[in-house]
Amino acid sequence: MRAQTSRRPDDTERRLRRWVNLFVLVGLLELPVLMWPWLGPLTQPRRYTNHHDQIMAALHSRGINAAQLYLEQGWPDQINHQTYGANLIIIVAAGNGERKVSGRIECREQKRRCWYQVAALGIGRENLSDLVPPAPPQPTNLERIQETLSRLIG
Repeated sequence: MRAQTSRRPDDTERRLRRWVNLFVLVGLLELPVLMWPWLGPLTQPRRYTNHHDQIMAALHSRGINAAQLYLEQGWPDQINHQTYGANLIIIVAAGNGERKVSGRIECREQKRRCWYQVAALGIGRENLSDLVPPAPPQPTNLERIQETLSRLIG
């Protein structure tokens, strides 16, 4: 007759290992959700409040060494049914000197759905992302205190 050995410790260990594996798997699946609030802002594309900075960044990303950018005063443009248009003058550093290059910016809806082109630099109708409104100025500490006191008083 053989003495029967208890398999209870092996079963308990196996169950414990299964629960640990389950908790690790759930933790790994939750990791992206828990990290999103910190990593989300880092993955956002840069947002611009004006066309000048936006076009300068686009030129620099193409490797064009633009020293200055001038936007002619924009106007509601009736040519080609555009609602906004302006001429660009770009000062490009070339060797020892600088040269002026002309371009154009146009928008379909007021200052939204815009594109620019600079034929002399080989840039044809490159789309621009929509501008975001500038952030309102933050109230000073004194203004916050005054607002809090005015709410408390009346």
